[in-house]
Amino acid sequence: MTRAAWRRAIPGPLRPEQEPPRRGGTDIAAPHADEPAASDSFTPPPIPVHLAGFPTAGGLVVPYTTLRHRGGKAALGLDDGDLADRCLRNCLCGVCGQPLPGRTVFLMRASDLVRKYSVEPGMCPPCAAYTRRACPMVSGFMGQYRKGVNPLATRRCGDELCPCRGWSAPGGKSARFGAPADRWYALWVTQYRLGRDPDGRLAAGFSGLRVLALREIPVRASLEADR
Repeated sequence: MTRAAWRRAIPGPLRPEQEPPRRGGTDIAAPHADEPAASDSFTPPPIPVHLAGFPTAGGLVVPYTTLRHRGGKAALGLDDGDLADRCLRNCLCGVCGQPLPGRTVFLMRASDLVRKYSVEPGMCPPCAAYTRRACPMVSGFMGQYRKGVNPLATRRCGDELCPCRGWSAPGGKSARFGAPADRWYALWVTQYRLGRDPDGRLAAGFSGLRVLALREIPVRASLEADR
């Protein structure tokens, strides 16, 4: 999708942000909840200096918004709704949790671009560059989505006081289960408007705002041949 095509797309149906919040910390119906985990052949990229002190899982930096057990163990691939909302409201990077600079990058699917909003927080440029290489789906390493719900959504630890006791998998069957991987785009902006998507989730809206750049993220040649 080109930037001109994106501007002609129908604006997303965001509702006013003043509506009561409907996403909380135990809501794990995150956009990447059905994303596949990296396979054994996936090699994590080097961790950038600015993320060197962050916790890791399988060689990958655990993003700030990742859902965690009480003991700190991350449920990689699942978002903590409260932390995601905090990032959106306070213009914080979804990976490092630091205030966003003037330029913000949102990694989005083509369907997200048409709706002109994102329920996932934006990222600072360095974190976006790392995520493009570290996320197996965004980087084009995975050819399709996992066939079911991320097993971490229903896995319980041994801590009786851990909030994982209240975690629940999203109801219904996601249209992405087993589907071919989407193309991903990097949307560069300097501002966004808060609103709510049709499911009541807090979202960053871009309709009518200036776009600095819109770039398609290349996929691996082997995946390109299958499409």
